[in-house]
Amino acid sequence: MLKMKLISALLLAIALLTYSACKKEKNTLSVDASPPLVKILSPQSGSVLIEPVTIILSVTDESKISEVFIILDGDTLSRLTDMPYELYWNVGYWADGQNHALLAVAKDEAGNIGKSDLVNVIISKDAKIAPNLIEPANNAVLPEDSVVTFRWNGLTDAISYELQVATDTTFSDIMIANTITDTSFIENSLSAGTYFWRVRALNNKNKYSAWSRPFRFFKGNMKDDAPILGVWLWGATLSEQGATAVVAKLTENYVSDVFLLVKGISGSKTPASLITEFIRKAHDNNIKVHLWYVVSSDGVFISAHPQAHIYHCPKPSVGHNEPYPMDDERVNLLYPGYKEYVLNSIRYFVTNFDCDGIHLDYIRYSHFVYSFDEYHLKKADSSGCNTERLLNLFVDNYDYYAYNEGFVNLYFQGDSDVVKWVELRKNVVYDYIKSIKELIAEIKPDLKLSAAFMPEGATNPQWADSYYAQNYALNAELLDFIAPMSYFKDYGKTTSWVKTVTEQALELVNDNCKICAGVQSYGEVTALQVREQITYAQQAGAHGVVFFRYGSTTEDEWQVIKELFSQWPKDE
Repeated sequence: MLKMKLISALLLAIALLTYSACKKEKNTLSVDASPPLVKILSPQSGSVLIEPVTIILSVTDESKISEVFIILDGDTLSRLTDMPYELYWNVGYWADGQNHALLAVAKDEAGNIGKSDLVNVIISKDAKIAPNLIEPANNAVLPEDSVVTFRWNGLTDAISYELQVATDTTFSDIMIANTITDTSFIENSLSAGTYFWRVRALNNKNKYSAWSRPFRFFKGNMKDDAPILGVWLWGATLSEQGATAVVAKLTENYVSDVFLLVKGISGSKTPASLITEFIRKAHDNNIKVHLWYVVSSDGVFISAHPQAHIYHCPKPSVGHNEPYPMDDERVNLLYPGYKEYVLNSIRYFVTNFDCDGIHLDYIRYSHFVYSFDEYHLKKADSSGCNTERLLNLFVDNYDYYAYNEGFVNLYFQGDSDVVKWVELRKNVVYDYIKSIKELIAEIKPDLKLSAAFMPEGATNPQWADSYYAQNYALNAELLDFIAPMSYFKDYGKTTSWVKTVTEQALELVNDNCKICAGVQSYGEVTALQVREQITYAQQAGAHGVVFFRYGSTTEDEWQVIKELFSQWPKDE
């Protein structure tokens, strides 16, 4: 019977959508002939629901979506016309212990119709309803001297409401606990800080509803001093999961900043529509978006300029007594026109998107054995460096100078030619960052400029200078914050290494450049190790943490992130 009802409802929804589509001009040929792709991301099929949940949909299409229906057991539960396509669902009204079927149907402006797979859930007989919070909105920032108005939607048969305001997500440190007969409350005694609030109802049978989903809000202007509690996010992951689901996940786990990859190693750019949609939704939830840009690799540029490859030093064992090119996406940073190409790309992102910052990655050399191309050699020659001698070091004894780091040892010893070579590469990196900073200052001076740096630059600066030419102290004057990628497991270290890297990085930078620890959540890292990394970063004095990455983080890790991010002091 339920199956027949679902089929009837689906046919009716399709008929209604088709009818409205046919009202458009019949002679117009539609370019878009593909139906919308519709997925129910939450709840998951097989879930047993006992408290209110948010139904989250992913709806993508070549055309604009005109309307979306959420259908429950054959009846329309909601009609959505605007993003985000989600619905806070008080499941308590269906508390019968039975199976219930969810379906989503979407129509685009071209008249194409798509539907999701069925999602079957069981609603417990003990399921409860809960009030919906209205204001302060989740992650709202209120003036320090403001009066706070708490407001929520009422429930039928409620005779009173219990309001709780706390400084933590577990509501153990409660600041306000009041019973109210209305659906609003005004409070003027809260000082500056971070707060969480929730409400539940008491009905005329002396039964409590479920607690509402807690909302967080801030009192006091923390825009510039707020810690960076962030995550790196691939554009491909955003495309797969959809902006609505990703922002919901970030909001739920108190992420304040997201670093969205908009141009990676391949050189391909994340679609503009996806970036725009994501930024809008993130900003609606007070989440800042930094556009993450890979500098020294670009497959698109290499395809158009095959001579722009980086060059390896001589390696006689493979038949190369002269420098030779690599066959990959890495670009020679001194190749004519590449710096202008990078600046034009940054200009495109800064001009066209309402982002909060630009985040540079791979703003470095990949090893000391590279960059022995004609442009670097010529520039080094002009500075008085004997490049013929440098090349002969590798020709005469490659194993010692390359494999055994004899080249690095010469730098440590102050060898004049090696020092000039390393300084040249350091200045190239510095010049790229400086030029990007000046470009941003011309267009949107309030944007933050940050970068992901190799951790060795903090723990062994000279060694990192010779390898990567990426110097913390030199570039700190240009950057608002640096994220050392202290991925302990990749380096065979313990989680306490995050503290070591953070502390030593802080010793190298000036007061205007903050350090936000880059922590690891991929590679079979446990939830306990995520907890230890974040804790060590905070103990070391980090301005926050950024974890790599969204899409490779387990639910157990997310629970730890949620707990520790919610408790990180916001008034540093």
